[in-house]
Amino acid sequence: MIFLRETNNYSSKILARKLRITADLYRAIEEGKVLITHEQAKQLGAVYNVNPLYFHAASRQLDISLTNKTIIRILKFKIDSLQEGLNRIASTLNAQQ
Repeated sequence: MIFLRETNNYSSKILARKLRITADLYRAIEEGKVLITHEQAKQLGAVYNVNPLYFHAASRQLDISLTNKTIIRILKFKIDSLQEGLNRIASTLNAQQ
């Protein structure tokens, strides 16, 4: 969406007006914080002369990517926490010997 907007020299404010939403909501859609609705995809399709399904697919791909990134961050944190716990246990056992 960002690529299309910039390639066509649109500002997020202009596209927000075309979709009848706020500029903040439009930016949230572009950033993947909010999934695009069917009606918004249809309107963008008309603006860019592109199949609206493109916007649905791109929005879902971005959502999956951001979700995966969050899951990986959480799992890395949990791994680090477990490693710290194991290190403390090992340290305690070594001190007792």
